[in-house]
Amino acid sequence: MAMSILRTLVALCVSGILASPLAQTPQASQSANLDPYPGKPRIVFRKDGTLKITVFSDLHFGENPWDWWGPEHDLNSTKLMKRVLKDEKPDYAVINGDLITGENTFKENSTLLIDQIVAPLNAAKVPFSSTHGNHDNQPNITHAEEIARELKVAPLSYTRTAPAGVGGEGGPGNYWVPRGVLKPQLDRSPSLVIWFFDSRGGFSKPDVGIPDFVDTSVAPWIASETQAMNEAWGPGITRSSLAFVHIPPHYIEDVQYTITPEKNPGLNADELGLGSVQKTDDIPFWGAVKQNLQNLVAVISGHDHGNEWCAREPTKDIVFCFDKHSGYGGYTGTDWGYGVRNLVFHLSSNTSELPKVESWIRLEEGETRAHVWIDDTLGSLRRLALRLELTIADYQLTQKNWLLAGNLQDRVIYIFMSERTYHPPCVNGEYTPDTVVDSSYSDDFSYLKQRCRRDGTSSISLGLGGTPYARADMRVYFGQYS
Repeated sequence: MAMSILRTLVALCVSGILASPLAQTPQASQSANLDPYPGKPRIVFRKDGTLKITVFSDLHFGENPWDWWGPEHDLNSTKLMKRVLKDEKPDYAVINGDLITGENTFKENSTLLIDQIVAPLNAAKVPFSSTHGNHDNQPNITHAEEIARELKVAPLSYTRTAPAGVGGEGGPGNYWVPRGVLKPQLDRSPSLVIWFFDSRGGFSKPDVGIPDFVDTSVAPWIASETQAMNEAWGPGITRSSLAFVHIPPHYIEDVQYTITPEKNPGLNADELGLGSVQKTDDIPFWGAVKQNLQNLVAVISGHDHGNEWCAREPTKDIVFCFDKHSGYGGYTGTDWGYGVRNLVFHLSSNTSELPKVESWIRLEEGETRAHVWIDDTLGSLRRLALRLELTIADYQLTQKNWLLAGNLQDRVIYIFMSERTYHPPCVNGEYTPDTVVDSSYSDDFSYLKQRCRRDGTSSISLGLGGTPYARADMRVYFGQYS
């Protein structure tokens, strides 16, 4: 709570400085030099204060072209894109990886599939960006070749490549796009920066794999880019960030054990594991994301076609969301369907506040589901409950480093402020609880059981705040607290 108040006060001070006429002129000049798209249209919020982004993912064009159903899948995917763009009328679109099933393509014409993919976006005149996936790096196609073709045939593409030396083997697609300018003639600083990262993967030769994680060289690049933004546009606390990467971070694998329909609505049909998430070699990259991308709304990935949920990853305190499988190509399951993820940014009447963000899944025929507001309470009913219940009158400091939060619906909650890891018993791969636990939160203990069975430990590390400390006479929640 104290940190939230402090952030608000700092944001107010910064907004006051940036509103000064004396500050506008030099800042405008600097930010104009930083804009990587001086010749392209600037994306502004609508008159109603909203900005809508529609995300396509895993289109998988070019799959099995020698079978009757391969070209038919591409036609159906194109129809889906046209219908969604017509209905949703987004201000911006994203294609979040696996544009092509590259292992089924031919060297002579593989990049021509890009023409089919971007045609609906060109026709609708919707600006967009792309990331690329493991199926886009194959012996007959590469990320770099797809990007080059896209830039040639799509005038409103904002996709670009990173500087030389950034991205590693097969991973050139690391870049950012400034979005959400309020007044294009006056406001030179964006209120939103969208980041696109290349998680690589795939094969350079039939038997030579490419690492499937964001290369470590991207971490220092993030730091240098955000420093340049801060110098040109002011502190990062004055704008939001949003990130796209095709393969999910490895951190999200453990989070899936805590998913429930109430906290995290949406399809949860793909089990995460080997090949479904990046390897732990992505740690430097994710450390840089956490350290440098302030006001990060969410990290959004595709790759796993059967998942649609959003959740908060506790060790980084970052919201993660899956896309919706959009293409008829690629694997699918019974009743999974096809569609997109929508995100809408809502400006506040208080100009010192950052936009509020809502998101949901839209299916091909127009049905919507899995609606969430991406904020501090997402994915944690307990976090919201504590925020409300900390205001009760009977809280007291019982001893140094201990806070008795009060009676929460007959459940006593302790937060131990000086420790960050809870170690329940884990013996021979079996987890044995030593606490009394409310059955409605058994999802947390399912997570601990999985950790125990898989890793030989049931420790759960929390990145911010305290850790619940359990005793035999207490009921306890596991999760992230603020």
